[in-house]
Amino acid sequence: MTIESGNNLNSINPFDLLAGLQDSPTKLDKKLRAKVLALIAKLGKSVVFVIQPQKDYDPTKGEATGLDPIYPIKKIIPPFEYESKYIDGDLIKVGDMQSGIAAKDLEFTPAKSMTVCFDDMTWKIIRVMPIYTGQQIALYMFQLRR
Repeated sequence: MTIESGNNLNSINPFDLLAGLQDSPTKLDKKLRAKVLALIAKLGKSVVFVIQPQKDYDPTKGEATGLDPIYPIKKIIPPFEYESKYIDGDLIKVGDMQSGIAAKDLEFTPAKSMTVCFDDMTWKIIRVMPIYTGQQIALYMFQLRR
């Protein structure tokens, strides 16, 4: 779509402009997403994500029914502590850790309902922050709490 001078901007459909962007990732997206995945695969820590699928209550059986938990093993950025200047006692507490996982080829999206197990400890995901390299997510950073 080309915009010629003198055209009225009100006549342009913003969804037409966005449609082309979504189908063509930038060069930065392609390079950085692949590099993030390669670095984490090489230097990352293997962990188990515990994904609890949503269960529905069945009143005839008197119990919740649904799928069993899923336990994918993935490599993440080795967890590290927050700097003391970021610990406010509310959003970030003493003992919280941060980590991340490459978004490229990831079969799930990290969410607050998940837990992560490593080094014989179980951590809850408290917050997830997507990191974009352009139009696509390259990395999911997340906050962990015991």
